[in-house]
Amino acid sequence: MNESTESKAPFDPTVAALPSRKSEIARLKIAQLSLESGLSLEDILREICIVSSDYLDVARVGVWLMDEQRTLLKCIELFEKSGERAHGALLRVDEYPRDFEALRNRKVVSAEMAHHDPLTSELLDAYLLPLGITSILDAPIYVAGEVIGVLCSEHIGTAREWSTEERDLLASMADMLAGKIRAAEVHQLRSLLELSDDRLMKLEKSEALAKMANEIAHDFRNILSIIMNCAESLGLKGVDDSQMKELILSSTRRGIALAKELNDFGKDTPNRPVVIDVGTELKNALLLVQTALGAEYRVDLQLEQNLGKILMDRNEFQRVLINLVLNAKQATPNGGTIDLRAMRWRANQDTRTHSVAIEIRDHGCGMSDDTKRRLFEPFFTTRPDGTGLGMPIVQRIVQRAGGDIEVESQEGVGTTLRIILPLVAH
Repeated sequence: MNESTESKAPFDPTVAALPSRKSEIARLKIAQLSLESGLSLEDILREICIVSSDYLDVARVGVWLMDEQRTLLKCIELFEKSGERAHGALLRVDEYPRDFEALRNRKVVSAEMAHHDPLTSELLDAYLLPLGITSILDAPIYVAGEVIGVLCSEHIGTAREWSTEERDLLASMADMLAGKIRAAEVHQLRSLLELSDDRLMKLEKSEALAKMANEIAHDFRNILSIIMNCAESLGLKGVDDSQMKELILSSTRRGIALAKELNDFGKDTPNRPVVIDVGTELKNALLLVQTALGAEYRVDLQLEQNLGKILMDRNEFQRVLINLVLNAKQATPNGGTIDLRAMRWRANQDTRTHSVAIEIRDHGCGMSDDTKRRLFEPFFTTRPDGTGLGMPIVQRIVQRAGGDIEVESQEGVGTTLRIILPLVAH
């Protein structure tokens, strides 16, 4: 046996079988994830995001799944390099038609210059710029021949070019994820999508009611306009009945206000949501809130540091805030302090998944159990001049942002309304 032969290491079939490339190792890690081994589908989604983030060296990887009607895309797992996680943000398919059309027609959507790429530029102002995202690599998730979601990798920093190997890897990750989803029991997938969750059930009911309200409001406003014109012409025709005229005018004004609320409640779609920083938004809204309340009231603003970012229309965010603050004012007619607080929120203290909670607290009359139960019921009101649509509109806006509202109240002590919104970035 010669010297060169003697120096060779003995053949080890175990070593020879190991993947030699990083992408193969990544595929192997995902292939080894199994529901049969006791992992939940949520565990698998998290590991897929972690492995993808590590291999692709990107700041953020998320899994977004569509609802059964294919109208909503919900973030069910978002992993950031910092180790933070989030979920719950909602996107409407019809708000970004080019982006979703690309997902339906491509194995991967590769956008090196995402700000300028026609496939992703729709997201520029609302999503890419606020989060500093420069390059995107998306892989649609196919089940039974249909796109049911997307595995999304987002690069922050100098724009980068995706290699063929990276594109192939993410596509294979999405395919393996589709297999895991097919293998999962139906209730597991439904649990992640929260399709049976009371919040989304209420949202669907609210959407149906909104369409009806919009149709009613259109005809109602036309009729009220005719009444208003008639009332305003009474004086011109020599009818000297000021009390009758004022009654007609005041009733009509109230009707028009109700019609406006019906229109707002019945809007087919909200304004396009954008990524907004919660702390900055609340600080900017402080003057607006204080002005709405008046000099007899003081707003005590308390914010945690680094509250994070949400995906929500800025005007609708302000509308929710003003509406709830004015409700607090109604509960404390003699003036006083209204607390406005915001903090990170965890539904489960054992996870690192955060939402953000915004609390509006008054120290007024409080609510009875019956009022709390009916608070979001359309047309229910305890105020003689109320329309009963303010709180249903607030609830609808919050739910369309993927959030929820909690109510705590005690008669004679006060009320706390807590808006919980999913983070889209930490």
